[in-house]
Amino acid sequence: MNRKTIFLSIGILTILLAIFVAGKFFTKEKDESEIVSEIMEYASENYLIYAYTGDENWLYFEIDDTEDYHGFQEDIAQRLDNHDLLDKYELEIKQTSSDEQRTERLKMDIEDMIFDYLDENNLNNIDVEFNDDSKLDIKLHLSDDSNMSAEELNKMMEDFLDVEIYEDK
Repeated sequence: MNRKTIFLSIGILTILLAIFVAGKFFTKEKDESEIVSEIMEYASENYLIYAYTGDENWLYFEIDDTEDYHGFQEDIAQRLDNHDLLDKYELEIKQTSSDEQRTERLKMDIEDMIFDYLDENNLNNIDVEFNDDSKLDIKLHLSDDSNMSAEELNKMMEDFLDVEIYEDK
C-alpha cells in the first residue's frame, strides 16, 4: 500500500509538472505593441484621460486636471518598467481642464467624421485644413484634377452637416 501511494504521488507530480511545462511552452508571450496597448487601455479605464501614441517610441497622455499628475506619471512609468520598456518610450503628459478636453475631443470627432464622409464618397482629391485655434474652422481645397465643382462640394457639405440652430426664448 505504501509503495502504491509513493508511485501514485510520483505519477501525479509528473503529470502536473508536464501540464505546467506544456502550459508555459504553449503560452504565447505578448509582443511590445500588445503590452503598450494594455497600458493605454489601463490608463483609459482608471484615469480621466484622452490618450494616444504619437509614434513607436512616444506615448502622449492628456489627463484631466483633477487627476494627480505625479501619481499618474509614476503609475504608467512603473507599468512600462515592469516590462523593461521605460527606457524605450518617452512619456509626455499634459493636464487640461474638462472643458478644454471636451472641446478638443469634439473637434477631433468632427474632423474624423469629415474625413470618413469624404472617404465614403470617394472624395480623395479634397484636402482638408483645420484651424488650430479654439474655433472649428475647416477649409476644403479641391485639387486641380477634381471632377467636382466648388458649388457641388458646398452643397454636399451642407447636406452632410444639415445643422439647424435654435435660440431658446
